[in-house]
Amino acid sequence: MKESVFDGPQIRELLLLENFEATLNEIERKAWLSFRWVCLNFLGNNHDPQYKNGIKQLLTAYRKWVAKCP
Repeated sequence: MKESVFDGPQIRELLLLENFEATLNEIERKAWLSFRWVCLNFLGNNHDPQYKNGIKQLLTAYRKWVAKCP
């Protein structure tokens, strides 16, 4: 998979891949799991009551990931 901008169908496909997480390092995996949580529990019609915590975790993981990128 190449770096790119992903649209909705491509993101849904990634969410279903079983081995995607195995290709990520620890920082990337934490950011991915946070993003995945937001996709499954916040986006859409039903919002998890803990969505604020989920969004905070996503932002924290994303900042750590961006700081490690070359």
